[in-house]
Amino acid sequence: MSDVELRELRYLLAVAEEGTLAQAAVRLQVSASPLSRQIRAIEARIGLPVFARRGRRLVLTETGARLLDRAREVLAAADQLAEHVRAERGEPPTRLAVGCVDAAVHTGLLAAGLRSAEQAHPGLRTTVTLGHSPELIDRLRAGELDLALVHTPPPAADPALIRTLVLQDPVALVVPTGHPAAHAPRPDTLDGQAWIVDQRATASIERFRATARDAGFTPDIRYQAADLAVRVSLAAAGLGITMLPARAVPALVPPALPVTVASVPWLPLRIQVYTVTTRRVRRVVAAFTTGVKTPRVPSHKPPRC
Repeated sequence: MSDVELRELRYLLAVAEEGTLAQAAVRLQVSASPLSRQIRAIEARIGLPVFARRGRRLVLTETGARLLDRAREVLAAADQLAEHVRAERGEPPTRLAVGCVDAAVHTGLLAAGLRSAEQAHPGLRTTVTLGHSPELIDRLRAGELDLALVHTPPPAADPALIRTLVLQDPVALVVPTGHPAAHAPRPDTLDGQAWIVDQRATASIERFRATARDAGFTPDIRYQAADLAVRVSLAAAGLGITMLPARAVPALVPPALPVTVASVPWLPLRIQVYTVTTRRVRRVVAAFTTGVKTPRVPSHKPPRC
């Protein structure tokens, strides 16, 4: 097999992530026809089928998926090397790769960090990857991310990673209008009611069940959805109760939505977000984390009870 160039790996990655040659060509700023020829030439040269056609879309074969996993590692390492060379020359950083859970978006943490990084390093090019905590930490370890904002951090004694708690927010309940718990969220009005929770966080669900049991009610977990906005939408449709970080209420619950937002000080649940970085902290990562530690909290009215 002939050597594959980094440029060609970027072509393969763009097609895999965009799903069509047309969208990948726009991203790469090339024409679709030459890109198609490049992909066929790469496959012929390496002797492996990377993509299979599904209608107009190109999807990875099993071989292609394994190849792209390694390609991401190689490209991440190449980007890190380029940034290292720039740092050795005393030049400012040019790129930042951030992974985060959606709570970090809706509570303003992500924007605060990006604003701080941009102010320290104007012209920075940033990519943001949404995901759940274990996946993001794996990508951080692989060098694909420079830092991650997660709910579940690695152990404090991890030899390779540093974790810092940056948010510990009380929960706010989002209750459908007219629900028995809308104006009186007590254990007796919450007992046996339908709930909408995060489908990706098994440990968090079990903690919620245990906390609810200790508080005197049993939730009926009827729906699970990964995205906070989806869970709010289901609550607005009258399908159940969900929880948000209190700081995310202004971003996710417009005043006209048919729900009541209620604080529950008697329920000892907190939404936690940590920054996780490698122990060799780049200047741009330090600038980001400085902003996250002192985020601008959006002004909003107290929860609607």
